[in-house]
Amino acid sequence: MSELPTTTDVFAFALFFLPGYVSLNIGARLVGAKTGDLSWLEKVILSFVSALGIFLLVFVPLGIQLTATTVVANLTAPVSFLIFLVTIGMGFVLATGYYLFLRLLYAAEGFGKKVKDRIGLGTLKLGPATEDFLNTIWETRGMNDLIIETKSNRIFRGQLGAVSFEPKLDVLLVRRSTSRPLTEFAQGKWQDLAEWSILVPQGNMRTVHAIRV
Repeated sequence: MSELPTTTDVFAFALFFLPGYVSLNIGARLVGAKTGDLSWLEKVILSFVSALGIFLLVFVPLGIQLTATTVVANLTAPVSFLIFLVTIGMGFVLATGYYLFLRLLYAAEGFGKKVKDRIGLGTLKLGPATEDFLNTIWETRGMNDLIIETKSNRIFRGQLGAVSFEPKLDVLLVRRSTSRPLTEFAQGKWQDLAEWSILVPQGNMRTVHAIRV
């Protein structure tokens, strides 16, 4: 049966863990990040790794083994001062590592974009084409109209008023103003409609076109 940790063990772990946690917060402040964005497990792991690095940097040159007993026994003023200095230095190391990681990430993203442009995939967007198309029309709805051909052989034209993708695709056409109503192509010409909006569900859409106003 395993023994419960002694008071000395608990005190030693607290002394061991604290510098790592402090260095993590120093690094986060230097790069403008918030440790609150990390989960408690991420904080514990990063603080433990930082603390391990701090105590190894202090104890190894002094020829001290890193154990629970030596952490408490060697807590003298000179050693504590060294731990304090290394804790601050570790904070700068963590901040520098985070900064370099972001720079590497941005560089990789820029390199990937250049490669996509070089092979002609710069305008490629992943995901449903219908969703991307309608999102683009929504962003430019002030200058574009939608023309929707339904499966019931009716063709409507109007401004995109709303669109939904989940749980199913629905498109709402609205008139731009009282002087610019919704229209329907019938008998070879566009005819004004009295309705101020038309909801076209996915099951009734055959084709969707965009046209500049």
